[in-house]
Amino acid sequence: MGKGAPSRKQGPPRWAGAPETVRGCGLSRVAWFVYMVQCRDASLYTGATNDLSRRVKAHSEGKGARYTRSRRPVTLVFSRRVKDRSSALKLEAKLKRLSRAEKVALVASARRRRMHED
Repeated sequence: MGKGAPSRKQGPPRWAGAPETVRGCGLSRVAWFVYMVQCRDASLYTGATNDLSRRVKAHSEGKGARYTRSRRPVTLVFSRRVKDRSSALKLEAKLKRLSRAEKVALVASARRRRMHED
């Protein structure tokens, strides 16, 4: 570089460390999940993530969403794997629009389905 030009650090490529893409080409390779946790006060929180165990742990440690911080501990009661981030965010929005009764019925249905799979 010439005189007066700012020095540029050579770091990893822009896409490095971005688990949701394959070498910057935009192809998804990470699983996305929509989930519900039940809080101490029996309320339900719905979210989307590409690392379900890390996200539930964050909620449990008070490092997740502001809503769940004061309602710990939380318990994972529902999760669904989806194909990509877009699908996860769309399903999350759809679930958030459900009434509490509909969410409880969905959780119960998922529990019954899991019991039959085991």
